[in-house]
Amino acid sequence: MLLPLLPLVLVALHTGLRAGDLFSLEWSHINLERGQVTKVINKTRRKTVKPVTLPLRNDAVAVLKDWRAQSSGGGLVFPSPVTGKKIGSVKTAWRNLMAAADIQDFRFHDLRHTFASWLVMQGASLFTVQKLMTHSSAEMTQVYAHLSDDHLRQAVECRVRIWRAFCARVLSMTSWSSIQAMTLTDPPQRLQTSMSILNSRLSRWAQVIAA
Repeated sequence: MLLPLLPLVLVALHTGLRAGDLFSLEWSHINLERGQVTKVINKTRRKTVKPVTLPLRNDAVAVLKDWRAQSSGGGLVFPSPVTGKKIGSVKTAWRNLMAAADIQDFRFHDLRHTFASWLVMQGASLFTVQKLMTHSSAEMTQVYAHLSDDHLRQAVECRVRIWRAFCARVLSMTSWSSIQAMTLTDPPQRLQTSMSILNSRLSRWAQVIAA
């Protein structure tokens, strides 16, 4: 039986499912045509046995289709390669994998955090993240809230840097001493002439970028 560590890691990364839900995941829970997984979440099983339906990203669907072609395609999606039954833990395999990749302080559960972080940084609302992470309360999802602010701040700072570089490049293409010295008290005609020059140079720079 094949070791399911690679597809297990990829599906964990693309779904955000907890390890226990991945270990108990069955092919009957998955609809690859619709791109959905429907199962009772292990962590909330004591409170509710109602299954939840979660969408599968195209990346996850591709991995699962490939894995199904290599496995039995029935029963557990990720059975133990030794017993064929449910996996109890991947700590040893994960530790060996991290050592081989020279990666430190990264747990299997951190794949779930990575999934949530990607969602927030891609603009998903915390409510959406809560549903996809199957959090029982909004408070549990708040831990990712700062990522949205930080990501937006970085995006703005990046735009500022690009704009400054853009302006520096435009100014270097001609003499701007008269425009730089211009004040709001300058005669309207001079201001209009200067702005026409500026617009002309901006158009020229735009053509340079397009080329």
